[in-house]
Amino acid sequence: MEKHFDITIFPAVLNFKVRSYKVDFQNVVNNAVYFNYFEMARIDYRRQMGVRMNPGGSFTDGLLFFVVKNLYEYYEPGFSDIELTIYTRIAFIKIQVLDLILLYLKKH
Repeated sequence: MEKHFDITIFPAVLNFKVRSYKVDFQNVVNNAVYFNYFEMARIDYRRQMGVRMNPGGSFTDGLLFFVVKNLYEYYEPGFSDIELTIYTRIAFIKIQVLDLILLYLKKH
């Protein structure tokens, strides 16, 4: 299934290569690993917005964000040694809710 996304509305971009220890015996990225990738992108998003991480793991702006719910829609698998790009943006902010959208694409 081919999907088309407008990547111009995503202000933060993270590029990396899938490592062999992140895939299963069929050379496919394990489903749980995507959540690790999304956490990397969430942290990197804050860095790209100018916020730095303190040695203790908190951020210099003092804001705390706790991930309460993760959900992803799966369109195609990732494989070992491919380049992935994760695009990140905030969809909306409410009093106690921040909806962060992360989109990953393989480089072909």
